[in-house]
Amino acid sequence: MAFKKLKKFIKTKRAKSIKKDVKTATSAKTTAKYSKPKQVAKTKTKVTKMAKKGKVTGAAKGASYTGKIRKGATSVKQTKGGSYATYKKKSKTAGSFRSAFATASKGGKKTFTWDGRKYSTKKK
Repeated sequence: MAFKKLKKFIKTKRAKSIKKDVKTATSAKTTAKYSKPKQVAKTKTKVTKMAKKGKVTGAAKGASYTGKIRKGATSVKQTKGGSYATYKKKSKTAGSFRSAFATASKGGKKTFTWDGRKYSTKKK
C-alpha cells in the first residue's frame, strides 16, 4: 500500500517538473521570436510612427526595440529592455496581459514574459 502511494507521489512530482520545463522553454521561444530582426524592424517602425504623434516616452540612449507592439497601443515607453506599450483598459490586449499577470502571480512567479518582454509580478 505504501509503495503505491510512493509511486503515485513520484509520478505527480515528475509531471509538475515536466510542466515547469515546458513553460520555461515556451517563454524562451517567445522572447527569441520577438527579438528576431524582422520583428524588431516592425516594432521600430511602429514606435517611430507613435513618436511623431508624441506618444513615446523615455527614449533612452541605447533603447531596445524588442517585443511586439499590438494594434491599439495608446503609448510606448522605450527602455534598454525593450519597447513597453500601454493599451486601453477594456481592450482584448489589456485583458490578455491581465490574465498572464494573474496566472504568473498565482503561480508564485516573480517574473513572467508577455509579447516578448519580461514583467515583474510585484503589486503596487
